Amino acid sequence: MCKLDHAPAERYLHAMDERSETSPPGKRAGWWQVARQGRCPACGAPDIVWAGRVWEPPRLADHCRACGVPLAVHEASGRALYPVVIPLLALLVFSALRVDDIWRLPLWVYPLVWGPASALLIGLAVRAVRAAILVARVAPGSVA
Repeated sequence: MCKLDHAPAERYLHAMDERSETSPPGKRAGWWQVARQGRCPACGAPDIVWAGRVWEPPRLADHCRACGVPLAVHEASGRALYPVVIPLLALLVFSALRVDDIWRLPLWVYPLVWGPASALLIGLAVRAVRAAILVARVAPGSVA
């Protein structure tokens, strides 16, 4: 038989009991702090949400090391991100076409400029949306 570690879930339930109505709402992190600083949406502890290295796609940590809130179960990926990625890609393609109409730059400039620009913009947008979904699922009252 496989034994499961219930300690993170028990810490989460204990933290939820302590945090019920007595904890100040300003202590929780909003979606911007979660996306930018990696704060826990439940307790506000810094640098615990995003696991992995800087150059890797951001993924959620299994749980908060400070309060034990399970984070990995709230992972937003796949089809949930299509409404963000597809319009952003369309905007980038139309922007590249408009720049080509206005300035007529050499062909080698386009992959040099639009490749990193699109990777950066889509990476930041996906990170922000994933943080907003995480905050909405973990701490529903603090999506501001």
